[in-house]
Amino acid sequence: MHSPPGGVRLGPRIRRRAQAAAPRGPRTAGRILHPLVVKGVTAVGENAYRSRSAEGTDEAVRRCGCRAYPYFPPSAAVLLRSSEGLRTWDFGFLVRSGRAVLYPVYQGTYERRPAGAAGPNAARDLLIQRTKDVRRALDYLETRSDVDHQRLAFYGLSMGAYYGPLVAAVEERFRTLVLVSGGARGGLPEVTNINFAPRVRVPVLMLNGRHDFIFPLDETQRPLFRLLGTPEADKKHVLFDSGHVPPYADVVRETLDWLDRYLGPVTTGPSGP
Repeated sequence: MHSPPGGVRLGPRIRRRAQAAAPRGPRTAGRILHPLVVKGVTAVGENAYRSRSAEGTDEAVRRCGCRAYPYFPPSAAVLLRSSEGLRTWDFGFLVRSGRAVLYPVYQGTYERRPAGAAGPNAARDLLIQRTKDVRRALDYLETRSDVDHQRLAFYGLSMGAYYGPLVAAVEERFRTLVLVSGGARGGLPEVTNINFAPRVRVPVLMLNGRHDFIFPLDETQRPLFRLLGTPEADKKHVLFDSGHVPPYADVVRETLDWLDRYLGPVTTGPSGP
């Protein structure tokens, strides 16, 4: 699907900041979501998305280095067998705001789905492997001279938001987390995100639906937010009158405001060589 859920209309302020956040084809408002496929770097298939104008000028890469955000997808990635034709509406607005997005194919998703593994120990091992995949993705970004290595953010949706605290507790290169439709969940104590939350120190933005049936408000969202080790002034929990996925326009607005605040706004300028 390449349109915002529920046919949400973007207001003029959001439209100016992230034009055509929901692509209606390969090109929208003179921009193309351009995948750069990277293979064999970390043994993880990766897709790096950058914004290109219709004239072909790379708009995400600046002389000062672009902002790059590893993305962790929802559980649909576990069900689908191929990463070909990945949907981009859930992070396309980041690319169109002048940032870059790295979309690893994590262990247990798409072509890397395990065969026959089940049970709590297998779930533990899978979580560890996925956390390593995120860290390898950051290793790859550090090899690129067109990326600002000091302003990296984690962006996760649903399942991806669940993984955010686990990753940030052991990976110090992230400067902020944006967790959409996430919360706490039980399991083996050594791999339960709520046990890692107190070790998270970076700014965290949580965006949730008040009526979420997957991560209920009082049972999962609020406990996770409360236990985050981030200083109170640098963590924010925004609730919307929605189910599991908040309104698209609100996610765009809150996310871009947060990234501008903690990583600095993306400014236009001459393209790199």
